[in-house]
Amino acid sequence: MNIERVDYDLLKKWFCDRCFNYCKLKIDAQSKNKKGCEWIVDESEEGYAYDQLFNSLESPLEDLMLEVIFIIKMANRGGSNIINAHYCEAKRILEENELGDLLDGIPDGEKN
Repeated sequence: MNIERVDYDLLKKWFCDRCFNYCKLKIDAQSKNKKGCEWIVDESEEGYAYDQLFNSLESPLEDLMLEVIFIIKMANRGGSNIINAHYCEAKRILEENELGDLLDGIPDGEKN
């Protein structure tokens, strides 16, 4: 069965767009001296982007791609508990779904 899904490049673009928009909003608010717009410990644009996309995707493969994108974008800059939670979520998705089934129907160009 071929289900329409978001490809990796588009999901990565959505994620990065949300990161950029969050930073822009924070910087714009700070430049206008708005209270409560300061960056706080463990706050990240990646966390914001993840929260915006989490539960909006329709397949386990898309969920897995979101976890991978988050882990890569964080580049081990978040607290270990944050990174570990995303590794665990990726592991859970892989334990509940056969990798071959997840990759079935993906064009070769996207697999590379």
